[in-house]
Amino acid sequence: MISKRRNKKLIKDIAIEYFNEVIINNGTISGEHGDGLARSEFIKKQYGQKNYHTFEKIKKIMDPKES
Repeated sequence: MISKRRNKKLIKDIAIEYFNEVIINNGTISGEHGDGLARSEFIKKQYGQKNYHTFEKIKKIMDPKES
């Protein structure tokens, strides 16, 4: 049985490879729904630093309590 720690690393490695391929091929890492925590670390790579900063500003305006 593979340990939970190893499972998490394996899933993380697969996600990184998958999202990198999607971005390289001009795809998008999300559809019509929000990105949430599962994909949040890949958003900067998908949209670039400038757009990511804009997203952060919008988030702060829409959710000032960061809930």
